[in-house]
Amino acid sequence: MEIIVKENSKLAEIWLTKAESHDERINLQLKNLCREFKEKRYRPVVFRSGMGNLEELTAALVSKNYRKSLAGKL
Repeated sequence: MEIIVKENSKLAEIWLTKAESHDERINLQLKNLCREFKEKRYRPVVFRSGMGNLEELTAALVSKNYRKSLAGKL
């Protein structure tokens, strides 16, 4: 688990690996950590490693957003 706290934007990024995402002990720790950040008025954001191909999925997302922007829906 990697935690990045951004003081200026009151944001707490929490990054989990695939193995950590499936660990019950880590998930309990994560819930407590999120609660603590919320009490300090930080926004906790959890990023979990996925199973898909990052390059393909990112390209698809960029393409979709580009098409939406051309249609004036973004």
